[in-house]
Amino acid sequence: MEFATASAQTNVKITVAPEFAGHGITLVPATDPDAAAQLQQRAGVDLAMIQSIRRYAVVLLNNSDKRLLQTTVGYKWRDAEGNPKMFLYSLMDYNVDPPTQIKPGEGRLFVPQQGLNLHFGMVPRRATPAGYQDIVAAIERDLSQVTNIEVFLDSVTVEGFGVVGPDRFGVREKDNNRSTTY
Repeated sequence: MEFATASAQTNVKITVAPEFAGHGITLVPATDPDAAAQLQQRAGVDLAMIQSIRRYAVVLLNNSDKRLLQTTVGYKWRDAEGNPKMFLYSLMDYNVDPPTQIKPGEGRLFVPQQGLNLHFGMVPRRATPAGYQDIVAAIERDLSQVTNIEVFLDSVTVEGFGVVGPDRFGVREKDNNRSTTY
């Protein structure tokens, strides 16, 4: 499944490998109406802080009947000088029923910055850390100079099943393809 959104200068392409569909898992642009409820739940009052980079944000939706214990979303692009960049953002929690897992029917917001991803993954979230406005401004400045960005779902760990996806991050190897919680 692919989505494409465009800013004045940047085309954002979202790629989701077919194996995720069988588990009811997908990525949608944070600007998509289907993501609105999850975006509000995960970002809340901080949504205004990321408004300038929202076009680069995605929401991972879990439409399955299982919890997601680990998620890895990737961003790749070529910078203004043509140098390739790829970042993988992985969030995991294998403890029993922690609020950081993505429960059935829920979603998680991802942006191209790990600190913000960790912040939006916390439930309840702490106060917005000082300095994120500068980080968001730097993301906007840098990515506004990029022509094409690909956002992709790298892997998820589905409770009771295991790792699904291409897994460039190496979750299968690092976590022995864990599929249960502790």
